Order: sequence, then structure tokens, then C-alpha cells
Amino acid sequence: MDYIFFLRSYGDFVVALYALKTKSNRQFNLIASSHLEPVYKAIQKAVNWAVPPVTFIDINIKKGLLSAFTNKFFFRFDAFKELQLLSKYINTIKQTDPEAIFWVEQRRRKKWLEMVTHNRFQSIHSNHRSNIYDS
Repeated sequence: MDYIFFLRSYGDFVVALYALKTKSNRQFNLIASSHLEPVYKAIQKAVNWAVPPVTFIDINIKKGLLSAFTNKFFFRFDAFKELQLLSKYINTIKQTDPEAIFWVEQRRRKKWLEMVTHNRFQSIHSNHRSNIYDS
């Protein structure tokens, strides 16, 4: 099974939900940081398209996105703690689904994420030169 993690900003999350509203032959489990849950609930009430189901996990994101994705918070202890909690959650998934494929929104700092969590990730957006929203 494929698992897409949403660990970035509100705007990225909303764009991704809209992109995923179309039917696909491929099944995805959508997993988002709990800091995105309020916007998800607001979208459910405000839009006239089927919002895909999302599982929310608490990995202690307090700065609006995973600290490892931004230069501003990259070297703070919180960045490592968030990654540890993410790694713990991923290991729980792997116990029941050893063939799981994990996805993140973009390639930026993907190697760092893989190194700390000891898991491979695919990236939805991999072209550094184009706008992530166009993808």
C-alpha cells in the first residue's frame, strides 16, 4: 500500500487534497500531521467535492511545517523530535504492511528524512526548477 505524508503547510495540503479528489486506480492512505486537521475540517464544510479521508497523527509540529523542511528551524531540537515521532509511526505501519511505500510532497531534504527515519521515501514533486503547485 502507498502512504502519502502531508507534513508541510496548509496551502500544500489543500492543493494536494484537491488534486487527489479525482478517482484513481491506485489506492493511497493519506496521513497528515495533526496541525493540518483544523483546515481539513473547514474544507469538509466549505467545498462541494468529496474530500478524501485522512488519518491525522501527532508528531508535534508547532511551526507550521516539519522543521526539517525549513532552514529557519532545521537545527533546532524540535526538528529531530518530530522526525523521531514520524519514524516511530512509520515503523508501526511497517509491522502490518512490510511492503509499504512512503511518499512526501517534495524531494527537498528527502535524503535527510530517510537518514533519520531509516526509511525510503518517494517524492510527489521532484523537479526543483518547477513550481510544486504545477505538479
